[in-house]
Amino acid sequence: MTFLINRGVAILLFLAVSLLPIKAMAIYMGMQTLPSGLDSRLEASASAARILRLVSEGLVYLDDDFTPKSRIAEIDLNEPEKKLLFHLKNHQFHDGSQLTAPQLELFYNAILQDKIPSPLKGSFADILSIKAENDKTLTVYYTELTTGLWEALQLPILKLDEALGRGQMPIGLGDYKVVAFEPNRYLRLKAYKKGIVDQLEFSLIKDPMVRLLKLQKGEIDIIQNDMPVELYNYGIQQGLKGLTAPSLSYTYLGFNLEDKLTGKKELRHALAYALNAQSIIDTLLQGYAEPAESLLSEKHPFHHPVPQFAYNPKKAEDLLDELGYPRQKNGYRFSLDFSTTNNPFILRVAQIMQQQLKEVGIKMNIHNSEWGTFYGQIKKGNFQMYLLTWVGRFQQDIYKVLFHSDMIVPQGANRGRYQSNKADQLIDNLVTYPTPQIAQQLQELIHKEDMVYVPLWKRHHLVLMNPNLKGYSVNEEGDYSGLKEITQKHKDNEK
Repeated sequence: MTFLINRGVAILLFLAVSLLPIKAMAIYMGMQTLPSGLDSRLEASASAARILRLVSEGLVYLDDDFTPKSRIAEIDLNEPEKKLLFHLKNHQFHDGSQLTAPQLELFYNAILQDKIPSPLKGSFADILSIKAENDKTLTVYYTELTTGLWEALQLPILKLDEALGRGQMPIGLGDYKVVAFEPNRYLRLKAYKKGIVDQLEFSLIKDPMVRLLKLQKGEIDIIQNDMPVELYNYGIQQGLKGLTAPSLSYTYLGFNLEDKLTGKKELRHALAYALNAQSIIDTLLQGYAEPAESLLSEKHPFHHPVPQFAYNPKKAEDLLDELGYPRQKNGYRFSLDFSTTNNPFILRVAQIMQQQLKEVGIKMNIHNSEWGTFYGQIKKGNFQMYLLTWVGRFQQDIYKVLFHSDMIVPQGANRGRYQSNKADQLIDNLVTYPTPQIAQQLQELIHKEDMVYVPLWKRHHLVLMNPNLKGYSVNEEGDYSGLKEITQKHKDNEK
């Protein structure tokens, strides 16, 4: 009898353990930077964009074929009247309230009507107005049905009455809700739906070596990017699990085209010849990158690879001599200011570039600061050169936001103040009558002839994680969607 009871208890215990949700766990990620705010209409950093995709979703999303679809509405296209109707399904915000068309009208019109200083205003250039017809129907009136319009409507939706103050927690529609947030320091998300990892925590740990040590000690579970390649390799040697994946990120050297020096395209050509990006890929990145030849993915039908200028310091010097910048007694022709963040990897890149430019007689002064100060100066035009990375799976309309003369910041993301009638015409044609030929001409003009950017590389994603984690994967965009799919974490490492 005792044996039967004990066996029954054992069976019940086994069933109880078996029925426990295997994803009832917390995953901790160490970050180089964290957002200062979580209003999707105001934040431009990659970390904010990736986290907000967990918190909410847009009115539409683009599938692998760049076809617009929606999980929260039925889309009714009325091309003759140039309007889109979205018939909302029953979706709830994290506070339990229903998503309504008037809330969406309020959310989008803050951007359209300049009620908030959104850096995304340029993305809405093809939208005339957005109107709630009733609680369940939203109408979007447009000038042209462009890919840029669809991209604008991918903005993660938040429930709000006005712009979120720094540190306020947004109310979204996504898989996770925000339960704790300290700007630039700490963020905790709690699962809003079943079947995914219960809790995600993001902590600011600026120093990459400290992040690695915390990972080894089990204080955090995962690091994604923001680490030197040698630390990645060292972590694997120490028994951590490593993961790499191709990336869509596009790292480039940008210029102020209103500056008396960097505003000269021949000088920008000389700089491109003087810089040896491939050597940085081979040494500092140890091959975990590809040359950046287009902002568009290789899978995009309008992708056109524009080869980088081959490293040729002699040609660079000849061009500088022709431009009337001979070497002075100190060996330098002139000096240029290079603005960047205080990211250790970027600072190392800057130091290598500084040495490469010194070889052709250019003195490069490095000015580094934390992200907010750096980005603020870029928006104001207080720079000569800077280095940044675009992150995302772009459509061809990205060229309008980045390079059209109507999109100079703050209207768009034309940070270099590039103005070209030829480029504007090509961009307008590409938006209205998109063809691969127009896309090719535009990319040749911007990345070769006018050299608005010097394309550098597309750096692979690098992930180090607790060896007991299973189920994590990273996609080309490098978002954090894989975190919710982790299926196992050893008990000893539970917090």
